[in-house]
Amino acid sequence: MSFRYSHITYNNTKMRNILLFIFFLSLCSCNTTQYFTENLSQTSGIDFSKGKWLLGNVEADAEIKDEITKTSLNDFSEHLKNRITYYLDNKSLLIPQKINLKPNRTTILDLKKGTNYDFYINVKCEDERNDLTNFNVIDHAYYKKQMTFARVTIEIYDLNKGEIVYNQSIIGSIDENSGLTYNPKHKVIMGCYKKLMNQINKKSIKFTN
Repeated sequence: MSFRYSHITYNNTKMRNILLFIFFLSLCSCNTTQYFTENLSQTSGIDFSKGKWLLGNVEADAEIKDEITKTSLNDFSEHLKNRITYYLDNKSLLIPQKINLKPNRTTILDLKKGTNYDFYINVKCEDERNDLTNFNVIDHAYYKKQMTFARVTIEIYDLNKGEIVYNQSIIGSIDENSGLTYNPKHKVIMGCYKKLMNQINKKSIKFTN
C-alpha cells in the first residue's frame, strides 16, 4: 500500500470536528496513512536569518514528548546554530509553561518581557484514537476500522512586533488494523512532524555565516 499526501482546508481548528470527515475520506483509498496540510494560506516559510530564538515547552503525550522535543531542537538548530535555546535550559525566564496556540498581541509581547528573545517557537502535538466500530452509521462488515488521528502544529511568534509570523498544522490518520506498526500513535505524530518540517525546510530563508 502506498502513502498519500494531500492538501485540505479546515475552518474549524478543533480536531474532533474533522475526525469523521478524514475517516470517510480514507475509506475511498487503500492508503493506511494519510496526511493533510491544514492552513493553505501559510504559503511562506520562516526567516531564520536573524535574532535569538526560544523553543518553548513542546506539548505532547509523555511517551513521545522527550523524543519530539529533542528532534525539534535539533532540527531548528540546523537553521539557527547557537541562536536557539530550549526554555528549560535558561532558568532566568519568566514565562508560563503553556502558551496557547494563536495567542493575542498582548501575550506575545509579554513573552518578550519575560524572555528578552526575538522569536518564540511553539510546538503542539495532539492525538485521538477513534474506535469507529462504535459508529452506528457504518457498515461494520465492510468498514470496520480503528483509526488513530494526530495533528502537529508549529507556530512562530515575532516577540518584538507581537505577531504570529508562521502558523501551520499537519493532520494525519493511520489505520490501526494495517499491521504496519505496533505503535500507530507514535508513527502518525512523527509522520505529521516530519511533513511539517519538510515544508519549513523547503520554504524558509536559511541562516548563512
